[in-house]
Amino acid sequence: CALPISSRWGIDYNQLTTKHLMLENTPLSCLFQRTINKDGDASTIDVSDFDIEGNMDGSFASSMRQIYDWSQPTWIHFTFPGGESGNPFSQFFQNFLQPYSGDQYASVTTSGQDLIGGSTFSQSLNP
Repeated sequence: CALPISSRWGIDYNQLTTKHLMLENTPLSCLFQRTINKDGDASTIDVSDFDIEGNMDGSFASSMRQIYDWSQPTWIHFTFPGGESGNPFSQFFQNFLQPYSGDQYASVTTSGQDLIGGSTFSQSLNP
């Protein structure tokens, strides 16, 4: 299978389609499926796998990527292919798809003392 010269990996080939595991084979699957550009392959840190037949769309990828920087132990950085909500009608259903596709990470504090303004929601758990 030779790729045309103008084809781009992760854009024209090897796109990732996210699927809802329980609703994938139902008429409701169209509410939950999203397709994004995805580079990487099984031998890269930005792991993904693809079907060599057809258009080589991705069949799976890492479900969550996290970075722990020990020079800043009160912060973690993460991204995942989806959103904060499982509700397909929520504005937060797919809000992490594009950052995931572009290898961008959200930063989250592990210490309540480091909270910064601009948060939409916050939750405190007190035993």
